Amino acid sequence: MGTRMKVENLVTSIGAAVQDAHRIIEQKYISNFFDHYFIEDKDEITDKYTYKPKTVEILLSDSQEQKVISAPIAALAQHTNMNLEYIKLNLNISVINETEDEIEITSQAAVDKSTGDSTKYGELELMFKCQNAPEGISRIETYLDGIL
Repeated sequence: MGTRMKVENLVTSIGAAVQDAHRIIEQKYISNFFDHYFIEDKDEITDKYTYKPKTVEILLSDSQEQKVISAPIAALAQHTNMNLEYIKLNLNISVINETEDEIEITSQAAVDKSTGDSTKYGELELMFKCQNAPEGISRIETYLDGIL
């Protein structure tokens, strides 16, 4: 026999799981951004941590002069963020008790005893979509671009 629960509780649980997944994806993106493009530096006097951009030295030259610039790697890379666009979820459920105020369901599909027919669902579809970087990271990128 399947688990019995109110449909409101099921929807609330799924909504909370989706919000947690979204938060984890965003946190991982930010963590990867700083891990790949910055060096964590601890000030020995204040014990505070700061992030310094990783840089590459680029030689610029024309016919009259040569100049070496230190370019932040983050300013040279394209930044996109993977994120959940939508979730489509179909479940095997049966309504076992319905009142005016609530519906109680079970995860086991109902079977019509007279015909033997049952309605079955059970598809989970996740779609990921590239999005622009969050506003805060975009501002850091703009600042770093200005250094060039």
